[in-house]
Amino acid sequence: MEENPPECVFRTQNPHEAELVRSALEDAGIRAFVFDGRAAGSVAMFGPAIMSRVMVAAPDKAAALKLIAEREGK
Repeated sequence: MEENPPECVFRTQNPHEAELVRSALEDAGIRAFVFDGRAAGSVAMFGPAIMSRVMVAAPDKAAALKLIAEREGK
């Protein structure tokens, strides 16, 4: 079992937005990856059926959420 399984810090139906968030986290020194960013499948006229998720290591979750909130102006 992993000691620090990845944690989801951001979800979106827009894979490009997920990549922007991942890039911002990595620019801040937080290792991140996009899960399901290239998943195929969509619901007619509604866009992707599978959400893209930005994942970080569990110890980085609080810092990542803070950075994302600041980025979104919350």
